[in-house]
Amino acid sequence: MVECADAAAAYSRIRARIEPALTEGIISTGVQGLGPLLGGGFVEGRTYLLLGAVSAGKTTFAIQFLLDGAHRGQRGLLLTTWESPADIVAHADRVGLDLREQVTRGNIIILNATPMLDELRRKGFTDPAHYDSYLTRVFGELSSHASRLNATRIAIDTVTPLMPIRKYDEVRMFISGLDRLGRVTTLITEELGLDGDTALEEYFVSGVIVLRKRSTEEETFRTLQVQKQRQAPHDPAPHRYTIERGAGIVVQ
Repeated sequence: MVECADAAAAYSRIRARIEPALTEGIISTGVQGLGPLLGGGFVEGRTYLLLGAVSAGKTTFAIQFLLDGAHRGQRGLLLTTWESPADIVAHADRVGLDLREQVTRGNIIILNATPMLDELRRKGFTDPAHYDSYLTRVFGELSSHASRLNATRIAIDTVTPLMPIRKYDEVRMFISGLDRLGRVTTLITEELGLDGDTALEEYFVSGVIVLRKRSTEEETFRTLQVQKQRQAPHDPAPHRYTIERGAGIVVQ
């Protein structure tokens, strides 16, 4: 595990190369090399979708997003639907990211949504009354913790179990609920389908980033593509990226 002082020093060196100057209303993603592809960064107060294959780095990206805020004095909240908070922190340790320190300091809170999901499964996924009550509880938890923490960044990893009813109105209602949290910028992650079909969330979020794994006869590599970015020009071409210890995802 990287020592706290070493991690802080490493971040200071990396941060200077991420987004040297941010326009008002634009926040850094925390991912080195991504800002220029997005026209600067994420638009404050909007919701963004990160699609990715298994082991593409979605959780690492979400952690970097929150850590970037914490290092800038902005508190954040991570809602996990698969892994336990301890597993998320251990994941960050392996990559050399100082999530453990920021959680200890109270700058980042990790919420476990598993109990709510288990309750919904027992009551029935498709019952509209249960689903509406469930959504109200999810947003109540998010809003309460975000308000108490004074959070300006939220990451949901992964959003798939939170929307068991994959219908247009339900997905629109979920994303609209996130946008109504106020001046909170939200990143949601989701598994990338093997068939490449468009996820319903893509229609309602302000931006979409896709992480893919590619293979040729000579090599296997990863690519990042900004598929959508409202309110700012963006580079839609795929770019290679690596996952480096102490830095996380680095776009080449």
